[in-house]
Amino acid sequence: MLTAYIREHANQAGQITKRSLRARISKGRIKSWDERAGSVDERLATDVQAALTVLGRRTLAHEPDARPVVLDLSLTELRGARLARRYLARANLSRANLERAGLRGANLRGADLSKTNVKEARYDRDTEWPEGFDPETAGARLVKGARSSD
Repeated sequence: MLTAYIREHANQAGQITKRSLRARISKGRIKSWDERAGSVDERLATDVQAALTVLGRRTLAHEPDARPVVLDLSLTELRGARLARRYLARANLSRANLERAGLRGANLRGADLSKTNVKEARYDRDTEWPEGFDPETAGARLVKGARSSD
């Protein structure tokens, strides 16, 4: 139920597309993508962040028959999400935008990160990635030290 809420309230369909942006640029409404990006408040909505926090704190004790449920967070706009030490193993994050997300100590083992944007996402040596996924190549940034919010 929470994943449906997140997909609806943090969906990429509601975001401006490159095609519609090009149309706005050509009509002179805005000058460039950089101008558009500079005017956007990139903080995740409080309700969406709260739902992600609840989902990320779940344990197998909360799952029926002690089997992990696959969380469907595909195609979500989660730029800047605070997911430090969250359990997102096996989550479907395909085509999600996790740009600048805080992923320190997050468990993403077995997650589907196909076509997921993790550019500038912050992670540490405790972050667990899907087998074969290279966060550095994908643009994520290894950080040292502890910070509670990311």
